[in-house]
Amino acid sequence: MDPLTALSTAGTIIQFVDFGIKVLVAGNSLHHSTTGAIPENVKLEWVTRDLMSLTAKLSQAGNLSEPSPDSVYLKEICSRCEEIGKDLLRRLKRLRLKSNKGVLQRFHVALKATWARKDLEGLVLQLERYKRSIETRFLVDLRYVYVPPSRAAYLHLQW
Repeated sequence: MDPLTALSTAGTIIQFVDFGIKVLVAGNSLHHSTTGAIPENVKLEWVTRDLMSLTAKLSQAGNLSEPSPDSVYLKEICSRCEEIGKDLLRRLKRLRLKSNKGVLQRFHVALKATWARKDLEGLVLQLERYKRSIETRFLVDLRYVYVPPSRAAYLHLQW
């Protein structure tokens, strides 16, 4: 066997072992889980629900009689967050144990969770981008809301 083929074969074996370890770790997490989901996914679901709740409040607060371009843009960001959040929650729901029927079902769910990891990370990345956009928008808006302290308060703070 030539060296290049041997190196390629070794790399493939290492990838297969790495994938197998990830599936076993996920299966072990499912076995010890009280919720029927991998703890990482439970945390992700909780954070996603919280972000969706906040964006729903922001979206409702933006319902003005004469919406500004900023409020229209914020409402659009909130609706996109909601779409991605719903998609993420739907995918996470599929990665839960229906019932504790045994090792085969845990293995099946662990395998699906391992395969779905990259897709979930992509959705989380999109949500993080929208979250940063919302935060930046609020920081810019706060700059225009700033009211300087009164002269009396300023004199009180001087030595």
